[in-house]
Amino acid sequence: MRGYCPAGLLAAGPVKLTTVIGGRRSPPAVLGEGDREFDLWFDLPAESAGNPSLEIAIELSRSFRVPEDNRELGVAFGTLEIRPPQ
Repeated sequence: MRGYCPAGLLAAGPVKLTTVIGGRRSPPAVLGEGDREFDLWFDLPAESAGNPSLEIAIELSRSFRVPEDNRELGVAFGTLEIRPPQ
């Protein structure tokens, strides 16, 4: 996955990004640089191979708000893709 981590998200320190893929939780990735793109890789569970669908959840350890905006904000994603092993 590729995305962008805004500096506002890191105002209280680094955040952890975790995926839950096919019901299995990944070890967390730590995002510690704001206003930068990130490129992360997570392994798929072996039992997900060949399945016609796969549920993927992405969790952050916290979100943030900007003034005059009530939305909870986190990271922005540019690319989410599944690739065969290389």
